[in-house]
Amino acid sequence: MVVSPALSIRSTESVDWEAPMWGVYKLNADAAVNATGGSIGIDTIIRDSEGFVLAVTAHPIRSSFPPQVAEALAILGGIVLAKDSSFWPLHVE
Repeated sequence: MVVSPALSIRSTESVDWEAPMWGVYKLNADAAVNATGGSIGIDTIIRDSEGFVLAVTAHPIRSSFPPQVAEALAILGGIVLAKDSSFWPLHVE
């Protein structure tokens, strides 16, 4: 998503969280890009198969990566967090 400082975007779409198989952890990752400000935000959350939140990260980064690269960085950061925290096996979404 590309966000303009003068533009406010609100999503009205409701998305239900789907649990992974029992014994599997789930990583959700997202990124936001400020096209004019030279910054991105990457966020991750890891939950267990019952939906309990086990880890959350939020990182602002001063960079002008395209949205696809920002999303990839969020996923990579989440995978590293899961590995370092022994949250494995992992389903990435």
